[in-house]
Order: sequence, then C-alpha cells, then structure tokens
Amino acid sequence: MGDEERGSPRKGTSLDVSERSEMGNYDNIPADTSVARGIDDDVHDEEFRNETVSIFTEQCFDFMACLWKGPVYMFEFFRAHPLTFVELLAWFIYYIVGIVYYSNTEGWEIVECIYFITVSFSTIGYGQYAPTQESSRIFTSFYVVFGIFCVLTAINRVASRWLIRLQKPTLDFFLGKMHHSPSTKIFFSCVVIFMLIFFGMFMFNALEGWGYANSF
Repeated sequence: MGDEERGSPRKGTSLDVSERSEMGNYDNIPADTSVARGIDDDVHDEEFRNETVSIFTEQCFDFMACLWKGPVYMFEFFRAHPLTFVELLAWFIYYIVGIVYYSNTEGWEIVECIYFITVSFSTIGYGQYAPTQESSRIFTSFYVVFGIFCVLTAINRVASRWLIRLQKPTLDFFLGKMHHSPSTKIFFSCVVIFMLIFFGMFMFNALEGWGYANSF
C-alpha cells in the first residue's frame, strides 16, 4: 500500500500550515480532562480558604480594636459623669469589705457572701444565711445600714435621671405625642412594676422549679 493510501505524509514532504496547526492543537489537549477540572477545583478551594482566613483575620482585628477603644470610651464616660464613678467605686469597696469579712469570719464562699450582702442591704433578707457570731451580728448591723443608705441614693438617682426621662418618650411612642395626665403616668409605672414581677415569676419558675404562686 502506498503512502497516499495509508493517509500518512510522504517522506520529505512538509505539512501545510493548517495541518500543522491542527496537529499542534491536538497535542495541547489534555489526555484526561478530569485532571484539569481537579486542578481548577483545587485552585478554587485554595482561593476560598484564603478569602475565609482573610475575613476571619479582619474580624479579629476589628474585635481587638473595639476592646482597645472600650477603656477609652469608659474613661470618657466617667470623666463626663464623675459622680457615677464615685458611686461605682463605693459599691465596689463595699462589696470587697463584706466579702473579706464574712469569708474570714463565717467561712462563706464568695458567692454566698455576695448573696447575703445583696439581700441584706436591699432589705429583703430571705434568711438562708445569717451571722452566727456576736461580732458578725454587730458588724452586720452597721454594715447593712450603710448599704441601705447607698441603695436609697442609687434608687433616687436612677429614678430621677433615667426612669423619669424614659417615661415620656415611651408614652409618646404608645399613646402619641400629647400631654399625659398624672394618672396615665401612674398607670405606666404600675405596668412596669407588674412586668418586672411577672418576669421574675417566670424566671424563678424555670430556674428553681417553684410554682407560680411561690414565685410570685
């Protein structure tokens, strides 16, 4: 069979441009296209991981920036409200003194000391914890009186500075902007009180397993 019949080029005969280009294109086609797709998937996954790490790193830096700015904002707030800083410092010292004394004298844990101090100066006094020594009872008598004074001062400041200021905007939001009578304001205060009571009732029912009557 001749060269022409076999379809192969004759020796010494050069291929034309179109034939060489076609053969060149066939040579460049991958033997297995799945390999090329696998390479593309790997590149895409690598780009996705890099983007995810970049976003996570940026969020971490933003969080650290917020933490860094937090003390600055707090300093600016206390500088604008120095009396609030003094009150918080007095509360902190008050609790520290009570924790140190009751933990050493009565042998209570820190949580137990905080619980007893809180229910004592708030005039609740559930009675789960009580001083057992004479020195502790005398100390508690004066210690609680000072705490009650701090509580009344704090209640007066919170009521006059925050609650009364929030009362009118809240009533304007629900009832419209108008002149609200004293009876409406009293009713609003009663609603807030009952909301707090029912919130505490449901919380004690869920956390302590008490009935609704005992929680109320």
